[in-house]
Amino acid sequence: ERDFLSAKAEIDGRILGMMLGEDPATMQLADGGHLMEPLVRADEVVLDSATDALISDMVSSHKEVLRLVEGSKLGSVVRYGRSPILLFWGPSGHGKTRKAHAVASEMGKRVLLASHQRILREGLLPLVRDAAICNAILVIDEAHEVFGSMFASYRGMTGTILSETERFDTPIILC
Repeated sequence: ERDFLSAKAEIDGRILGMMLGEDPATMQLADGGHLMEPLVRADEVVLDSATDALISDMVSSHKEVLRLVEGSKLGSVVRYGRSPILLFWGPSGHGKTRKAHAVASEMGKRVLLASHQRILREGLLPLVRDAAICNAILVIDEAHEVFGSMFASYRGMTGTILSETERFDTPIILC
């Protein structure tokens, strides 16, 4: 029989820092992630009215869903899959990353901008976890680079990889 007090446990330094009251924004992030405050507000980004309304409705609907879930017994049953994953599509230079910053501003969150090289090297989970810890949305710029390579490398595991991201309440925007 093992003694519980002699058991060895390893805790990530960021989690330990949070447990001790350290501000997550001051902690060392996983390599390849850049944490920042949103650079623009929604009213500073010009989109066609239909697209702008769709994104704005998603943000307000998401807030309402979270409020309803947390305020009911459903919150203890539905423990994952509560955050949106958005895909912003379009040519380079058309404001996808800028709009991601505006969405973060509307949601009252920071932005964790992820490098596709880092994701290809080590996967999504450390960055999704960091975004959750830092109250940020995860913005994956050049997402086609990430997912094109991941899907080719991990055939048959795509569902597993994406479902792992649902374990955290972290909005993800693919640009």
